[in-house]
Amino acid sequence: MPDHQQICTHMILKKITTYQSQLSKYQASHGVFTIEVANLETPLTGLHIKNADLLRIAKNRTNHEQSEHHYRQAIQILTGLIKKANLTQRYTLIYTLLTDQA
Repeated sequence: MPDHQQICTHMILKKITTYQSQLSKYQASHGVFTIEVANLETPLTGLHIKNADLLRIAKNRTNHEQSEHHYRQAIQILTGLIKKANLTQRYTLIYTLLTDQA
């Protein structure tokens, strides 16, 4: 993997760790799903996808398992958001999140 790609994946992993830490603190103190939790989980999903993409396109292709792991993490977060938001009744939460990210 080129040096710049390795630096990028390292920085993304640091951001992922930061978001996960913030989520853990928030969930420990509040324990309920709120828009704040969703606002933390949404960019976390994007970071997992970015990291997986970088690992997937690496020239030596040795990071395939790590790439799949990050894609799975993103899918799990999105699945959880959809379940928590109950899209059939509260579609506005997801709409708000998507427009905030755009």
